[in-house]
Amino acid sequence: ETGIDLEDFTTLPGTVDNINDNMCDLTIKEGKFHQVKRMFEALGNKVVELDRIKFSNLEYGDLEQGEYVEIEREDIESE
Repeated sequence: ETGIDLEDFTTLPGTVDNINDNMCDLTIKEGKFHQVKRMFEALGNKVVELDRIKFSNLEYGDLEQGEYVEIEREDIESE
């Protein structure tokens, strides 16, 4: 909630909602230089699997690995 010092930069604040002992939902406003894995490592945890479910106002929904959809400029600018 206050950011984490990762030596080369300090992350912006984020939020974590625990799902169970091994899973959580993390919301951050940036995502640079393997930030999520590094944040968890700095707190003594290891990321085994990481799924991005939303980017800005775009949600992945039911896309399977390797699938994609074309987006329009309006989709990006509608935030």
